[in-house]
Amino acid sequence: MQLATTLSSHSLALDQSGESATSRPPCVQRGFLRHVHYFRAFAIVSILFAHLWELPLAHVDRPILHSVRALLFHASTIYFLFISGFLFIHLSKKFDIKRYYRSKALFVLLPYTLLSTAIFLVKHGKTLGNQDVFALLRELGVMLLTGTAVGPYWYIPFVVLTFLVSPLLLALPRRALRWLCLAACPLPLLGTRTDAVTLPLFVYFFPVYLLGCLAATNYGAFTDFVRSKRWPLLGTAALSTVLLGTLGSGPHFVGWVNVSESLFYIQKISICFLVLEALQRWESRDARLIGSIATYSFAIYFTHPFIACAERELDILSWLPNVEWLVLGSSVALVPVLLGLNLLLCAGTKRILGRRSRFLIGV
Repeated sequence: MQLATTLSSHSLALDQSGESATSRPPCVQRGFLRHVHYFRAFAIVSILFAHLWELPLAHVDRPILHSVRALLFHASTIYFLFISGFLFIHLSKKFDIKRYYRSKALFVLLPYTLLSTAIFLVKHGKTLGNQDVFALLRELGVMLLTGTAVGPYWYIPFVVLTFLVSPLLLALPRRALRWLCLAACPLPLLGTRTDAVTLPLFVYFFPVYLLGCLAATNYGAFTDFVRSKRWPLLGTAALSTVLLGTLGSGPHFVGWVNVSESLFYIQKISICFLVLEALQRWESRDARLIGSIATYSFAIYFTHPFIACAERELDILSWLPNVEWLVLGSSVALVPVLLGLNLLLCAGTKRILGRRSRFLIGV
């Protein structure tokens, strides 16, 4: 709320005087922002740790480790959504609605449909000839609408609907957009996140997208706010993490409010602000590996379930000696290895298919 109020006041000053009352960092400009690009890498690495950090079957009786994974990486989708909202406004100066919808249809919806259908066919491979065609098509349609082909794919139907309504935000007067974002900011505190694409899920995640939009309306104000509140934001991230650790795994309700998801929102938004501001110091650095991960971040999101499936089939960690510290250390180290393989898969697909790879993996 304080961020939203600060941004709104700075933006009003900008509207009235033509320039912000606060100094802007040199990196704040229209067009490509390298540090924002790098933040995509931070987001996808966090998501991969949430989905790929596993223990071998012989060690599944260590619930504390699964709790640590959830504590650190659950709700990392918030990072992706914030940056998506930020970039939507940041790059909207030359917005073309036809080109926008066409790109989302071809490079988000089409890859999602193709990959989900492939997964569906594999799952039903042995029974395809014995099932009613219309029943199969109906099941496929429901799967595509709900994003249930694999666990992480719930995000795609959600973000497609978000993209669908986003141009309406540009139709609003800038001041009305800011007040809409301001009003939406507290809604995730209700903790209404669900495991399926539902209205409560939108109540939880769509305000994060709007918060990114709000930051982009006056990025100078956002940066100044984060810099001036760095220690309170660090304290907020730490306190929410401690409270989540105290609550333990699983949802915790006060009435109908899911306190756990509320705290995850506070934790991840605080980290998001701090990391994004810290990365501004990297604006002039050409970190090629981080840049590559960022470039293929959406493609990695599309394809990492296949890497996860292959790893679970091989159960690589079970090959190690049954030494606790070795297994634990290896489970953490395996995630960057899987990320590297996933990056090679995406880069190889891009090299083989060229521009046509966008229709399959989005990049």
